Amino acid sequence: MSKETVKNFSFISFLSTFGFGFSNPIAILFFMAKGFTVFEAGLILAVMNLACAMFEIPTGAFADSYGRRRSAIVGYLLHIVFILAIVLSNNLTLLLLASILEGAAIAFESGAMESWAYDRLKEKKAQGLSLSMFSNSRVAVNAAMLLSAIAGGFAGSISLALPFIFGIPVYLACIYYVFKLQEKPMRKNFLSVEKQLFIKASNAFDHITSSRKLLSLFASVFLLGLGLYPIFIGWQPAFKELLGFGPAEMGFFFAAISIFAMGGNKLAERFGKSKFSLTISLFAIAAAAFLAGFLWAPLATLIAYLLMELAYGASGPITSDILHKNAISDRRATIASMQGLARNLGFGVAGLLFFMLSSIPLATTWMLSSICIFLAAFIVWKNEL
Repeated sequence: MSKETVKNFSFISFLSTFGFGFSNPIAILFFMAKGFTVFEAGLILAVMNLACAMFEIPTGAFADSYGRRRSAIVGYLLHIVFILAIVLSNNLTLLLLASILEGAAIAFESGAMESWAYDRLKEKKAQGLSLSMFSNSRVAVNAAMLLSAIAGGFAGSISLALPFIFGIPVYLACIYYVFKLQEKPMRKNFLSVEKQLFIKASNAFDHITSSRKLLSLFASVFLLGLGLYPIFIGWQPAFKELLGFGPAEMGFFFAAISIFAMGGNKLAERFGKSKFSLTISLFAIAAAAFLAGFLWAPLATLIAYLLMELAYGASGPITSDILHKNAISDRRATIASMQGLARNLGFGVAGLLFFMLSSIPLATTWMLSSICIFLAAFIVWKNEL
């Protein structure tokens, strides 16, 4: 049963990543082809992340109250609606509204299946498999990104809308697969929906604020999101400028990114049982991000960016393992959603700053971003996790 849970979680991680993996290499190019600047594209994604932050807590409480599977399925349905909206519209206002809907979709999905999987392990007293499970799921995520990125790059060479459209049947498959999974019924009570959600969120907040470990973790997650946003938004225009990449080349490069991230995932499984490992990975992300912007030369920036992805891949499973080891079972999805809130709040704030500082060269924004990530590493190092 424990191994089956690990396999199920890895597979749904793989499958759901396919849903957006096709469009990852060309997303910013897609918005630019609609006539938007890279900073306007960044604004669309910033609003998405801020909306996700706003919905994280109620959707996490929803998952804890009414089922993690139900929450994930709602998220997959909303992803489909978002895809249809952005493919069919060129209006910035409508795209911003669609991005709010996508923020809700991400919030419903985030943490839900992760919490489902950890509790399934806990039922079988197999929590010792958690770090391996999170590492394997990250490998599955990056494997999906690798395969879908290449396909999405070639599809984008035909039409930049195609990689988004490919996501629709994949999300339908996610709904079918998750619907068939088993889940322990949530505890019944007769409170109103609103009061039940409020109690879940309030209890989770109390638990987080009383845990120095979780507070430190969330602070580092916020700073990491703040620092990485300009880099994740800017890599497509950066490599288009530095190396002349088109959609197909972006697909192959994103596949390379996924390989490096998978390498980081496996490093985390081998060495990731201490705060020292998380500190080193965050410090390496910051150093690579700074070098990528400082050098700003085709090969040097490319290598630095790939090394940053290696380190970022190592940080993810360690962060997830720390979170779930310090979370309470009946509030697990809510607490995981609050971590998502911290990350998306960092992304959203950075996105707004990125839009307002549109006169600053991309290379400079990358170097400035590294300061936030260095601070994240410092917080982890100075606090017990």
